[in-house]
Amino acid sequence: MDAYDPIVDSADETPDLAAALCHQLRLPLDHVLDRIQRAHDALRARNAPSIDGATLKALRCLADAHVTTRHLLRLVDDVDGQAPVVGGRMRRLDVRGVVRAGAAMLPELDIAVDAPDAVFVDGIDTRLVHVFTTLLADVATDELALVARIRVVDEEARVELLADGGARARPWRRRGPNLSAVGRGVVRHIVAAHRGRLERWPSVGPGVLVRVGFPAAVAPTG
Repeated sequence: MDAYDPIVDSADETPDLAAALCHQLRLPLDHVLDRIQRAHDALRARNAPSIDGATLKALRCLADAHVTTRHLLRLVDDVDGQAPVVGGRMRRLDVRGVVRAGAAMLPELDIAVDAPDAVFVDGIDTRLVHVFTTLLADVATDELALVARIRVVDEEARVELLADGGARARPWRRRGPNLSAVGRGVVRHIVAAHRGRLERWPSVGPGVLVRVGFPAAVAPTG
């Protein structure tokens, strides 16, 4: 992805595209959610009244999958309900909670959050969680732990995804394929709609894989 690309899709095309994608995604996601619940219920019934360690681990994996699928359905409903980011729908968010929620969607990854102080932005939580879940998965490797460093720098709420352990002089081996064009476009759209900016390795310097910045907001009162 190009360093700092604040492009938002055309207002004439984005709502139609978003609605079409939402309608295509909702049915398979509902199906996945139903199958997860059926598998969960069948495991519990089969192993009642006592549950062994392997079954407990499987139940926990299904619970994680259930939470992730529910989040995706919320995101689909959110986008389908109103594609543009409207100021009245935003609320004050602590970026630390948003990033941690994204990391929780990827329990198989080793992700630490380095955030000594609260950092606030105005945004829509489901969309920003999707951004960080997607970016964390995209930069994940088999060799490196990740650190999400969160700071306020020059009135910007900045999140940097770093390779734990220092600089890298060459590209890393990813766990999976790079973001698709659709996935990249969704991330770019959400970031730009929140008046944010997105930079990628190597433009951001050694050790930093991705940098995301949003206008910092003051801490909520009361």
